[in-house]
Amino acid sequence: MKKIVVLSDIDGTLLDTTNNVPQVFQSFLEKLRMKNIDLYFATSRSPQNVLNLLKEYNISYYAICSDGASFVKIEQQNMSIVHEENLSQDETCKILDALCNVTFAPFLLFTNHSNNYDIISIETQMSQDGHIYELLSDGRKIVNYATFEQVIDKKEIINSVRAISFFNTSEVIDRVYEQLSSNTFFKRFKLYRYRETRLDNNSYSWLDIMPQHLSKGAVVSKFMDTVFNETFIIGLGNDINDLEMLKLSNISFCPINSNSIIKHLHGMRVINHCNGNDFLLQIMQFLEQDI
Repeated sequence: MKKIVVLSDIDGTLLDTTNNVPQVFQSFLEKLRMKNIDLYFATSRSPQNVLNLLKEYNISYYAICSDGASFVKIEQQNMSIVHEENLSQDETCKILDALCNVTFAPFLLFTNHSNNYDIISIETQMSQDGHIYELLSDGRKIVNYATFEQVIDKKEIINSVRAISFFNTSEVIDRVYEQLSSNTFFKRFKLYRYRETRLDNNSYSWLDIMPQHLSKGAVVSKFMDTVFNETFIIGLGNDINDLEMLKLSNISFCPINSNSIIKHLHGMRVINHCNGNDFLLQIMQFLEQDI
């Protein structure tokens, strides 16, 4: 009999609309244990961020992180790297230089160097607005601030960057996206945009910059003969960066507030609830009745 794995995105899928772990998550874990189903994650978050988010649940899992740039195994809070890919030093420096020329808002480096450098925010005129710190730290100081010059001077950082992210109002992100898309140098990268509505009801967005060949689905394909060998995959996702992963899943589910491309994916089962608590309850009902 094939092993069954729920492979879930985190933000916009597993977490609720306030970016918190839903109350029903513990019951969801218990249901998976009863059914002998493993839970893996596929997220744009960094490995350390995922570890911090889920540490109170004391579970073991694989996690595809940084949209495919890092693949880790976590057992009882101990993390081991299965696979990772970094941007080259030249690519990192050129991206940072381009960002400094088109925007004055904070942007982030996700690195593989150590926990100390897991996430670095480039200090700019907007670094003190609190949005980026509040969103990522969740009460834990995992964001380290540095100036552009300090980052460039630290080779251990520049040589270990796996992704670069930028966070601001959707209006600013859209403008930066258009500018970078028209730049020939950026044709070699994927530019992912994610929108979210914060508690102040304003529209904010992420812009992730990473190599073209990386994706959550690419990691699944790469490890199809090992980690995912003889595995029946139940995919949960909501946005365009989940697309390849969901295509490789045997069954796919998404919340009602997902990206329209995801909702119209062939075979997609759209749950008539938003991400978080009610979405997970419907997945639990499916597991009880059909698995």
